[in-house]
Amino acid sequence: MTKSDLPMALIVDEVTPVVKLMQLELGFQGFQTESILLNEAVVEMALSLQPDVIVLGSATPFPGIYDVLMQLKGAVPAPVLFIHAEGNDNDAALAMQMGAGDTLAKPFLPEDLGLRLKALLGHELPEGMEFRRAGLRVDALRRTVWKGDQKLALGTNEWSLVLRLAQTDGNVEASQLLSDVWGAEYAKELKFLSIWIERLRINLGDDPFHPEIVLGDLSRGFRLAD
Repeated sequence: MTKSDLPMALIVDEVTPVVKLMQLELGFQGFQTESILLNEAVVEMALSLQPDVIVLGSATPFPGIYDVLMQLKGAVPAPVLFIHAEGNDNDAALAMQMGAGDTLAKPFLPEDLGLRLKALLGHELPEGMEFRRAGLRVDALRRTVWKGDQKLALGTNEWSLVLRLAQTDGNVEASQLLSDVWGAEYAKELKFLSIWIERLRINLGDDPFHPEIVLGDLSRGFRLAD
């Protein structure tokens, strides 16, 4: 494959060092890259370059960045990955409403950036990125859980639990689950695990007293239904 055959990513941000780091990392992951700062002629460059995918981010999202997003969506067919600050789901939700193909919270692992872009381009992703169990679709790449057409709101602990359970067909012993999710120092904290299993069941729409999604107990271990 020649360089001209590689997908072209246009990186748009307000901080030059951030742009340079993303260019370097995406170059390692098989992308051509061009970049431009947010206060420059972003749409004009996109029209001239016709990139395959666009990365749009800002250290502190401001109303103008959503205008840029809408202008890009109206100007070129390339999907847009919107980068936002961690913990601000409102920014992500608004970006999706405005036409972003996907969102990614800072800080992120460098490989996650490339994987998200490849997913937007329809490239085949590595195995183990999505699990379907108990009527759930657990997307490890986007850190989301779907139940039918409903995207479930899970906290960090609940997400870590459901991902760990989705990765295993059989039961996971309570002590192992505690160690894998919270660290070896939690291996004997059975009451702590009970609390979080109950919260997970509730947020998955499961019945804590007669569960049909998260099965098992402290003595037998836990698993997701088939």
